[in-house]
Amino acid sequence: MAIVNGTNYAKLIAALPSARLGLDVHRGPVRLIEDIYECAATLTSAFINVGRLYKGDRIVGGYILFDTLHSTAGTIELGDDCSTADSNRYLVSGAAAQLATGARIDIPNIGAIDTTMFTVDADCNLQVKLMCASATGTIRTKILVASKAER
Repeated sequence: MAIVNGTNYAKLIAALPSARLGLDVHRGPVRLIEDIYECAATLTSAFINVGRLYKGDRIVGGYILFDTLHSTAGTIELGDDCSTADSNRYLVSGAAAQLATGARIDIPNIGAIDTTMFTVDADCNLQVKLMCASATGTIRTKILVASKAER
């Protein structure tokens, strides 16, 4: 049986201080961004602000929970409006067929694997993006955000 070290674990145990894991990843505080939005015939391509991100923040987990939003398929995404804005940075076109049945989607999802450790470069808004005509129903977000340790 082989035992190997993940990238951050290797940094954690590194002998050289310059190679060690930063406090923002290892021991920084984590806060919860929680919000609820009741859609009432929300327009196609609507952005819903659900939280505030601050320079140096990283999303480390969470989920979006929603009931039936539309009778046909559509998409839901989670991103931000930072200086390098990306409307699907943390959730890439999730639940295309599930808007008709409701679902829970974990954040980040597999489509966003390359941005799971993205560090926000400016204060900005965390946004849910809906892509379906006249969405009606409830959207709940619970997102865990790691902040820099010195904050």
